[in-house]
Amino acid sequence: MTANKLTANIIKFLQIQGCQAERVNNIARKIGTDSQSIWQKAYQKEVEKAGGIYYIAKDFDSFYEWYNLNFK
Repeated sequence: MTANKLTANIIKFLQIQGCQAERVNNIARKIGTDSQSIWQKAYQKEVEKAGGIYYIAKDFDSFYEWYNLNFK
């Protein structure tokens, strides 16, 4: 699965659950080998400081497991 498809699937799933989600773009788009840029790390701190949740998805199954452990 491409990073774009993974992101679209997760965002659609979260919207169905009544959540808000967005993608923070990364120049490289290879799942599992991406790393956060300095800007993304700063953005993550801002999201978390405001009470939001910042999750880096590597695949849908691990995201779904994380979601269920934390929100079900």
